[in-house]
Amino acid sequence: MIDRWIVFGGWALHPQILAPLFGPGAVFIDTNEIMPDLVRDNLLTPDWQNVLADRIIPQVPDRPFGIAGWSTGSLLAYALAHKIRPEWGVFISATPSFCRRSGFQCGWKPSALKAMREELASDPDKVLAEVYMKCGIAGGDFGPSVSPDTLQKELIAGLFFLEQAVLLPVKKLAFPALFLHGITDTIIPADAGKYFCTAAGGTFVEYEGPHAFFINRYDEISELIRSHFK
Repeated sequence: MIDRWIVFGGWALHPQILAPLFGPGAVFIDTNEIMPDLVRDNLLTPDWQNVLADRIIPQVPDRPFGIAGWSTGSLLAYALAHKIRPEWGVFISATPSFCRRSGFQCGWKPSALKAMREELASDPDKVLAEVYMKCGIAGGDFGPSVSPDTLQKELIAGLFFLEQAVLLPVKKLAFPALFLHGITDTIIPADAGKYFCTAAGGTFVEYEGPHAFFINRYDEISELIRSHFK
C-alpha cells in the first residue's frame, strides 16, 4: 500500500502543503518544530541524526511505508531513511547541502543565511514574504500556525541547521526513490537535486516552476508517485 507515508515539510511552511500529494492518511512532520531539538546554542548537535530518529520513530506508520520530504524536509527525510528503512521515497526540491562546500558549489553562501537570521529578528514578515514569493506561493497561505515568538525561534534554528547540516558524501539509498525538482528553483537549484539524485541512485524528474512547483500540479505529481511505486 503506497498510502502510508511519513512526510517532512519545508522551512517556514506547514507540512499540510504536501497533503494533496501524499493523502490525509500520511504522517506529516512539521520540520520547524524539530529544529530547536537539533540546534542548541546556535550549533548543530553532533548526534542530530540520532536525535531526529528518537523523535520520529514512534510516529512511523506500519509497514510497508514510504518517506518523503520537501526542501529542508528532504534533508531530514534522507537522514532518517537510513535508520528506519522505508520501502520507497520521494525527495522534492532536495539538496545534500544547502550551503556551498568543497566539491559542492550548488548551494548558498553562509553569509546569506546569516543576513536572513538578522533580518528575522527585526522584520520577520518581510523575510517570510520574500521566501513565499520565491517558492511561488501566493500570500503564504501555508505558514505555520504558532505564536510569533515560537516561530521566530524555530526559523532561526532552522537557518543554523541549513548552514551547518551536510549529507556529503551521499550514500546510496537501499530503496527506489523519486527526486522531483522545479527547473526555475532559485532557493535550491535543480543542479543540486540532480547531483543528490545521481549519488543516491534515484530517478530524477524535472518540472517547470519554482521551489514549490507542485502547487499547480498536485494531481499530476500524485499520479506519478503512485504509478512509480506500483
